[in-house]
Amino acid sequence: MKLLCLITVLACVFYDTSAYFITVDAHAEDCFFEKVEQGTKM
Repeated sequence: MKLLCLITVLACVFYDTSAYFITVDAHAEDCFFEKVEQGTKM
């Protein structure tokens, strides 16, 4: 009986749940266009 109640509660909780996953990678390769003067060390 406890297992049935647990399954019912979990089903109700996960039924209305939605999530968004956001990935933030510090080492991702992104393109940034900047104007740099000739001879500037980068």
